[in-house]
Amino acid sequence: PLVMDWADWWGRGGRIQERSGWLVRTLFGPVETWFEESFRKRATAATVICTALEERLRAMGFPGERILRLPNGCARPAGVPSRSAARASLRIAATTPLLLHVGRIMRSDLALLKDAFAQALQQIPALRLVFVGETGLRPGEVIGPGMSATGFVSAQELAQWLAAADAGVLPMLDTIGHRGRWPGKLSDYMSAGVPAIVTRVGDVAELVERNRLGWVAAPDATSLASAIVEAVEATDREERGAAGRALADGELSWRCVAGRLDTFYTSAMNDWKAAA
Repeated sequence: PLVMDWADWWGRGGRIQERSGWLVRTLFGPVETWFEESFRKRATAATVICTALEERLRAMGFPGERILRLPNGCARPAGVPSRSAARASLRIAATTPLLLHVGRIMRSDLALLKDAFAQALQQIPALRLVFVGETGLRPGEVIGPGMSATGFVSAQELAQWLAAADAGVLPMLDTIGHRGRWPGKLSDYMSAGVPAIVTRVGDVAELVERNRLGWVAAPDATSLASAIVEAVEATDREERGAAGRALADGELSWRCVAGRLDTFYTSAMNDWKAAA
């Protein structure tokens, strides 16, 4: 039996189109599409990370009953400091409104976030935004007023930044590539109990909205700026962060996600044996 996983929409207008350079898109776009689509219908069963990929696989003629939608799991970070201890270690004042973006960011999404943050900064001058980890930005790079980047950080340092944050941001333009993925940084935010500010793109927006894990905005700078201001001024940030942590410890814990996969795989194996 062959069970195939599909975690990102690359070809056929997907993430390959977001790569820089006409040559890369032109030469590798068809290759990505071929690798994504040529073998999938031969699988006994399939797992997909989001609704968009499930719909694409069904449109290719793959039986829906043999597809499992399986999002990223969450793992609670070890040794999480208190907010006050984290801020003291990072030399951030207790009253400073702090937003984080963890991990890489596409240049187009960075432009969206910079524009939105600049608008929010006009209303909240003390607001700060820190890009943590391997974001593609250099430490010390001039990004814009109120913004900075750390560069690579250890797991312990990441835990400190997450503990210190008021909210995590997840800006995505409405593209096929973004609809066809599950951003891992949302798992980081949820696991640490950090409420998320996301744009209405893909499955993550529906998850955040349905479970009140944060704030959802249209994928434009003005709407995102409004969501940032609302999040900073909200009195229920702690409750929204706790809702995310509860989901991360429960339904989206790796234990539960792995259990669903094990059940699905066992069923696929049994069906394959019965048909052999």
